[in-house]
Order: sequence, then C-alpha cells, then structure tokens
Amino acid sequence: MGGRSIPLRRALLTALALAGPFAGAHARTGEAKPPTDEAVRKLVEAAMEAPDAGFEAALAALAPYDELTWPEATAWRKPLLALAAKGKKAPVKARNYLYDTPERGLYLLGGTKGGKGGLLVALHGGGAGAGDAGQAASAFGGAASSLKMWMAAPEVLEKTERGWTDPPATEHFVLEMIEGLKRAGKVDPNRIYLTGHSMGGYGTWTLGAVHADLFAGLAAFAGAPSCYRKGGSGPPEGVEDGILPNLRNLPIYVYQSLDDKNVPAESNECAMPALLQLQKDDPGGYVHTYERVDGRGHDFPEKGPEPGIAWASKNPRNPRPKKVVWQPIRAWKHQFYWLYWPRPALGTVVTVESKGGNAFTVSGTGALDELHLLLDER
Repeated sequence: MGGRSIPLRRALLTALALAGPFAGAHARTGEAKPPTDEAVRKLVEAAMEAPDAGFEAALAALAPYDELTWPEATAWRKPLLALAAKGKKAPVKARNYLYDTPERGLYLLGGTKGGKGGLLVALHGGGAGAGDAGQAASAFGGAASSLKMWMAAPEVLEKTERGWTDPPATEHFVLEMIEGLKRAGKVDPNRIYLTGHSMGGYGTWTLGAVHADLFAGLAAFAGAPSCYRKGGSGPPEGVEDGILPNLRNLPIYVYQSLDDKNVPAESNECAMPALLQLQKDDPGGYVHTYERVDGRGHDFPEKGPEPGIAWASKNPRNPRPKKVVWQPIRAWKHQFYWLYWPRPALGTVVTVESKGGNAFTVSGTGALDELHLLLDER
C-alpha cells in the first residue's frame, strides 16, 4: 500500500476510471507515435503503487496523454478495480499489527465478523501517555456483538493529548486499517460506523467529519469537537473548520453529561445549536441527536453505549447524495463523495447539488479552481 493515504489512492482510481484529468490511452495531438496499451498500463500501475515521494512523478508520467473517451474509460474500470483489490489485506486475528514494523499499528478485533450490522470502528480514550485499544474493545465489544457488528479497536501510534490526529500518521493508520479490513473480510462499504469515548469521542467528531464520505454514522460519547475561543482561552465561540459543514449527509449521535470534568460540556453546548441551525437551514441534512444528561460525570450513559450506536447505525451510507457540502482541511484529501479537488482550497465551503437532468448548482465561500464532479452513467 505504501505510505500514501487511502483517500488519495481512491481519488486516483476514480479519476482514472471516470475519465479524469490524469487518464489517457493515446497521445496528445501532434505527438508522432501514441503509446501502446501495455505502456499506459505500466504507467497506471506505477502511479497506483508509487510511495508518497514518487507519487507526483508517477502522475506526471501520465500527464502527456489525452483524457479517455467514454468507451476507453469503461474498458479501464475492470483492470483499475483489480489493481485496487491487490492492496494489502489487514490481518484478522483477535490482536493484530497493520504494519510490518514490530508493534506498530495495533488493533483488536471483536464482535461478529461478517455481521449484517457492518463494521464498528471504536476509538479509545486517554491522552498524553495514557489510553489503549483494550479500553475501547472492552467498552464497545458487547454492543458490537449485540448489534451483529464486526468491531475494530485501533490504538493511537503515539499517546498524545489529541492522539487520533497527532501525529497525522495515526489518522492514516485508521484509514488504512479500514481499507485493509474491507479487503480481508466481508465488510459492507456502506455500513462502516465510528464511535469513541472521551479522546475517542473527540476522534469520532474529527475523523468522522473530515472523512464523512467514508462512514454511515457516528456515535460520540463524552467527547467534543475542537472549538475556537475568545481570546484563545475564553468560552467557545464556534467549532473549528472542517467539522460541522461536512456532516450534511452523516448522522451523528452525541452524548454529554453536564457535570463532566474531564470533557466539560461547553464545547458540545456550543456545537449543538450550530448543528441544529444548519439542519433548520437545510432540512434534508444534518441529522443528529443530542443526549444531554447530568450526574453521570465522565461515564457512559446509564444504559451503556449500545442505544447510541444503534441510533447511529440505523441506516447505511448513501455514497451518492444529491447534495454535497464539503469544507476541506486536509491538503492530501482530494475526494469527498463525488467531488474531486486536486488542490483543495482549505477552509473553503463548497456546496454542489444535483438538480436532475445533468444540471448542478455549485457555490463556494472561496475559489473553486479545478473542482471536478465525478459522474457515471446514472
């Protein structure tokens, strides 16, 4: 798989398969001799397998060729999907390491493999020097089994205060683990759910929103999104970029006890009215529920995590929503549902809606240079 993120690989695959800007099977006008199909195939294979350092060079090798015609794009789909399927499969024992380096990329598996409930990715709590995968496996394993879900509980690569995004390698690890499990087991790509407690609740908010196109539902317990504050240390004034807008098509269950001293309620108390306003302004999206209690401290709800996870997992993901709202905050994430952006303008909110009959409305809070809409026969 190399070190590159899964979303970037998927973006390349989709761009090639749907006649994107990098694909081609014939030379540009004026070139003396077009390449053979075999030569182009080797260039595509090189791009699919290139490590991070060589990825741009691999794409540059494809740049001289024209975009595919529709019949050529159709012909490329099967071999491209076959190349993607050759990627690394994740081990599926009870205790596993994703990477060949000893003791790196630990994750525990439980629940019901191949269960109809889908895959539940459970993020543990903790902080600087604390937390492990066993906590999440213990906290969420029973709910996963009861809901007929296969559970994967990864462990952060470094135990920092924001371990699920610091260092960034942990975020890539979670994505690569999910992709590897999809290849290794019977995972419905439209039934992948994310949950977590405490720092894992923060990870659920953050990873779930940044990669909202990957998941079908979120359940965040005793965790909250990061907020910006007045004067840097005052009360929360709003949620950081890349979180709330991206939840347009992703249901989220949020649990907060008002007397929680570990994760004070103020961040969720700031975020939830903003999410409610988004839902009022856009009634077709931003489905959520907020379980707000008192007297539970930093504990789970009185009935445990299962009811919240059950709510979040009621429906499968819709991979082709008619309306997509995206605020990118990762320069390396180029695809979000059926939008593809080679160089995303970070912090810009883009809204694209299908109006039927191949008509679309496109708007943004900033420049939308090189934004692509990926369309198929439908």
